[in-house]
Amino acid sequence: MGRAYRDELTELAATQAGVPAEVPARLAALASQASDFGLVVVASGGAKVVAEWASRLQRMTFGCAAVAMTPLEYAALPVPVRATTWLISAGGRHADILQAARSAASRGDACVVGLIGQPESPLQALLKSELRSDVVDFGLPPGQDGFLATNSVWAMACALARAYSRWLPVAGALDNVQCERLLAWGAEAARAVTTVELVGREVVVLHDAWTSLGAQDLEARLTETSLANLWISDFRNFGHGRHFWFADRTDRTLLVSLGSPASASVSAPTLDVLPETLSTLPLCMPDDGIAGALASLAWSMHITARWASEIGRDPGRPGVPRFGERLYEGGFPYPDTVKVDVDQYALLRKSPQASVTDVAGNWRKALGDARSLMRDTPVSAVVMDYDGTMVDSPKRYQPLDECLAVELRRLLDLGVIIGVATGRGDSIQKELRSALPDARHWARVIVGYHNGAKVMRLNEPAPELDGAPAHPDLRSACDVLTREVAMRSLGTLRCREHQLTVTAVAGQSLARAWRATRECLDRNGLDAVRVWLSSHSVDVLSPCCSKLHVVSRVAQVAACSPLEVLRIGDRGAWPGNDWELLAAPLGVSVDECSSDPTASWSLLPPTLKGMRATTHLLRCLQVDDRGQVRFTEEVSSA
Repeated sequence: MGRAYRDELTELAATQAGVPAEVPARLAALASQASDFGLVVVASGGAKVVAEWASRLQRMTFGCAAVAMTPLEYAALPVPVRATTWLISAGGRHADILQAARSAASRGDACVVGLIGQPESPLQALLKSELRSDVVDFGLPPGQDGFLATNSVWAMACALARAYSRWLPVAGALDNVQCERLLAWGAEAARAVTTVELVGREVVVLHDAWTSLGAQDLEARLTETSLANLWISDFRNFGHGRHFWFADRTDRTLLVSLGSPASASVSAPTLDVLPETLSTLPLCMPDDGIAGALASLAWSMHITARWASEIGRDPGRPGVPRFGERLYEGGFPYPDTVKVDVDQYALLRKSPQASVTDVAGNWRKALGDARSLMRDTPVSAVVMDYDGTMVDSPKRYQPLDECLAVELRRLLDLGVIIGVATGRGDSIQKELRSALPDARHWARVIVGYHNGAKVMRLNEPAPELDGAPAHPDLRSACDVLTREVAMRSLGTLRCREHQLTVTAVAGQSLARAWRATRECLDRNGLDAVRVWLSSHSVDVLSPCCSKLHVVSRVAQVAACSPLEVLRIGDRGAWPGNDWELLAAPLGVSVDECSSDPTASWSLLPPTLKGMRATTHLLRCLQVDDRGQVRFTEEVSSA
């Protein structure tokens, strides 16, 4: 099992350099998106060190909540996770990380992303099929990791460091050359350790806020290869009782101090007051911050080889007993967790307070009223958002899924009028006509281009909407945003006849781009201009734009009341671009919900979101015994 550890060490630089150039930028974008809602990073074994590193970088950069968990801890969470979740795995094949992904799907966690070392893994397949998740592939070649996953840990740690280095101070560019320099420093510093024996000693590692990366890695390496029993502490937490360890074990303890230049003011006096008879190994990193952390990691990897050689052990293939292999392989049933039933899920999506005793009755009554209304109302027309609802946002440039197209064609054959309310322009016509090749259907499909600026049948020529802003308020907004948002690199701006589109620059979340846009307009007296947040951009709309225009036109064609039009969208919480559309009793969300108890409910199982949830809703619309189309199947069962 495994491979020679010394061989692994010789390949670290090449493995790190082989990570695709776009990976740090993608990680930075994901980190920024997670900054508004918090981050949970899930991993096991060596990847757990990377998870702790990612959490620390996120906290240091954004000051937001970020925590690392094992799959067992994560799977035990009894409610849907509202923070962003990163699942980190070198190979994407282990039973524990797959269990974490399944738990996320069954709970309906808000946003799950895979950070996977190797392509085409079971984890990647599961995330894409069950969670429609984004996946970052580090492009690591198979077979390079031994028992301690050394190459994948170094490559992923360096990629994360490069991602966050755009915000955190680093001495010089943190490129491949810099990472190789730190790697060489770690190797040389490990070779310089010639007088400290590890055999028969217990190890205590003190660290600062950054060198915790090396301390956590060393704890994993020495413990997993049975080289030493080890515990770690930062320099100040060590003073809160943990120092008593040395009173009993001075003669058989080795103290390793991993400090950065900036932490000398706390590390030096700490070491000065310790017993003189204590064996110590003080190391000062060559740099502060991110670079110092990577140096501590490099030292940990190389000192492990140094100490293992003293007893003739290869850390890359230590000779694992059969019971250890069985433990690693896992596959054991996880403890039963509290099941998130559909009602609880629906209530939690509306408000965290919905389950509190003194208000739960009111919320449950509102939920029951919403279900009854959906069940009792005949459906002659449906209006849907497109991106995030009819297509999943990561796949918005791909054709409409055939499963959804089948349901659209079936409902059109039953006489149901279909409306599509989208921020897109004429490109949507091609997508819809391709999914609905029977031209006889097109007259019963109503499309609202650019958020309802133009509402036309699918059989009519698509309008040209790419001209200069037409409405005076939108022209003023375009001038202001061009000057204050685009020029300050807060976002990229595209101005068209009836809407402006602000796309967040790399490293900025969409929520921040929305706030910057809203503040800019309000500061310049344009507070009446509406600004909506979609799944991939910020939309600034002309007064003539509204998705409700599509509802009105569809109701007219279907000869029904607008209140009888079923509405489906994914951004039902303000300032989401479906908030206005779903603010009605028959408004149903396939993702975010408003706090209105009379509208915008998610009545679906936790496992369904986005396009799959929309497909499920349409599939549940069937002809009843009176010849009317209604929800004859239970929407809440998958």
